[in-house]
Amino acid sequence: MSDLPWTAVDWRDPDGGIIRLHPTLPTVPFPPELQIGSDWDVLAMLLPSDQQEEWQQERKLERRSAGANATMAMQAGGDFGRLLVGLAGLEDIESSKFPDPEPYRVLRIAIKEQREILMVEPEDEDPEWASWVDDSIDAMTTIWKLTSTVWARWRFNRYAMAAVQDVTPPPIEKARIAADLAAAAAISAAWWRCSERLLTPELLVRRDDRLAGRLRGVLSRMRESRQFDGEGGDGCVLLVTLLQAWLPAIRSALELLPEPEDPTSDAEEE
Repeated sequence: MSDLPWTAVDWRDPDGGIIRLHPTLPTVPFPPELQIGSDWDVLAMLLPSDQQEEWQQERKLERRSAGANATMAMQAGGDFGRLLVGLAGLEDIESSKFPDPEPYRVLRIAIKEQREILMVEPEDEDPEWASWVDDSIDAMTTIWKLTSTVWARWRFNRYAMAAVQDVTPPPIEKARIAADLAAAAAISAAWWRCSERLLTPELLVRRDDRLAGRLRGVLSRMRESRQFDGEGGDGCVLLVTLLQAWLPAIRSALELLPEPEDPTSDAEEE
């Protein structure tokens, strides 16, 4: 399996059920061959609870002025701006689309078919998560990290060249589109690695372990509900959309079998 997979990766929970990890590229619409189908039961996203509202705001802005979100992001600069500029140079695919095309497409399917949707990032009021956020801010604002922004463009390009080694073209017929998608995957992986390097390895593990545990918690609740039948408990399929470059880390976190945590308990405690 490529380090940057193009098709969904199924992780089978030893307690029963499947967590289906669907890789996406930021701001890049997928061709039909790469779009996930509807053979799943519940949708989970590794995003905050207000993400749907943010997407609606992006959509409204696009309706008023097409491309406005991308223009503002490019003008702001930084690694995300470099990501969009790099993607814009690929002539055979679309990019810089807002809201984020593939996650938003799947969300709309879930809404249309009245399937449960969960944003599994903990709320700001969660003490453990708040502690992680504070520690992350401290890590990102060290003098070394701040001064290293001088080399940001060089580092982005270096990561992009390194990511090429992890990318294989997607399994689609049109060679030019496949080549540009592979290039987009390398550029996106570079952006992700630039973002991740701002955090310590310990912080990354804490984040991924917490999120993986919450995914297992959703699956546990699905099993207990008995709404989804199947042989060996595999009738429960939890779909998770996430960045292609993040998928290997979340899959590894799941393999460590973190304690299941039901994210719906957040709302119940409020």
